[in-house]
Amino acid sequence: MRIFCLSFLLSNQQESSSPLSSFSLSLSLGFGGGTASSSSLGRKKNRKNKKKPKNSHKSKYESDVSETTRALVQWLNDEEVEGLDDCKIGFGRKGENIIFDGDGDSLLRGIFARRDFVSGEYIMAVPFVSTLLVDESFEVSSSSNSDVSVSDNFKLRAGEPIIGLKFWQQFLNKKSNEKNGENNNRYTAYLDCLPMESDDPNFDSTPDFWSDEDIRKLEIPTLVDKMLSRKREIEELVRKPYDDAPSSFAALQQACYIVQTRAFTTYKKAIDLDGNTGLLSRVVLIPFIDMLNHASRTESNAKMEVVETKEYDESFYALVATTSIPMGSEIKINYGSGEETSFELFCRYGFLPSKSSRNDHDDDMTYKEQERAALENLVLPQGKTIAWSTSLEDDLAALRTNIGRTEPMRSILLLRIEAKSCLL
Repeated sequence: MRIFCLSFLLSNQQESSSPLSSFSLSLSLGFGGGTASSSSLGRKKNRKNKKKPKNSHKSKYESDVSETTRALVQWLNDEEVEGLDDCKIGFGRKGENIIFDGDGDSLLRGIFARRDFVSGEYIMAVPFVSTLLVDESFEVSSSSNSDVSVSDNFKLRAGEPIIGLKFWQQFLNKKSNEKNGENNNRYTAYLDCLPMESDDPNFDSTPDFWSDEDIRKLEIPTLVDKMLSRKREIEELVRKPYDDAPSSFAALQQACYIVQTRAFTTYKKAIDLDGNTGLLSRVVLIPFIDMLNHASRTESNAKMEVVETKEYDESFYALVATTSIPMGSEIKINYGSGEETSFELFCRYGFLPSKSSRNDHDDDMTYKEQERAALENLVLPQGKTIAWSTSLEDDLAALRTNIGRTEPMRSILLLRIEAKSCLL
């Protein structure tokens, strides 16, 4: 569903003795890579195809044979993305992955294995030069320790509307780019595959697109305020006198949606020209890999790694299997660091994990305590309580009605049920 922003805390940059010349070679993280953990706000929701493919019940997925997808794969081949022959863009049945799925017959676009993979095997690699660098920023560390941590505000940068504006300015505003002599036609095949319109079959609405009235129906003041504030911030950016800002709220809202749900945020230690130690953050869109769907810690079967060398054009983002992946299975990663609670995932990505995903922790009392503590911190700040307009039983009953089967009311009810089940 949602993309996601994954964040990678990288080790110090090291020198690579060999470029990415053959994917069959062992890709050692001695090149200077780091481990992957996700953060932001920014994955993505799983995109859906509203038309049911023929004979889909006979296979685990249906291949995406659209012209835009064919053009994307051809472009990725031209860009020398490695591993494309072993992966396939397709549609799988929506089910246990995300509970905010609305239409039960809809399908999710994702990435599927075309052969068997073993744990630890590299699946594919996308060169840095084939990605879209949306923003880059440096944050000076407040600590003199060698272990530089990522501040909460820094983690959430990809979810800030100003980053969505930068994406629109750099890659979507063709008039401004032509005026400045810039040419982003190189990324046309990728941009054409993004759900840039609300009627795109692969667009899956997030709470950003709910009405103010629907957002208030969540009845959790902190969460409601956060969502309404984000909408107001996007509106304010449209009204500001930027020479190259979009003229419509809808255009900027869609650009912000793309970055928030699909962009990856990478971090690495760095030193600025004044000798200050800190973290260099990059918000980047990674074609093809950003189509990966979410799964829980125990259900995900792959992770992202960053292999960075002193030469930018020899660095790449890699996808590696964390368990055996049979041919035909969907390749999934875990959004976030894997430690976020259900409500933290909702705040960052706009969805709650499925019941089966949350069952990963049924026997983990520490997790349950963290879940409740985080929820209380979110919905009960400074000892406040919530004046629910309905009971838990009312919401459960409403979920079984026609109104409860329609978005966004279904998502609203599910979130209220989750909160009441945890707090009451």
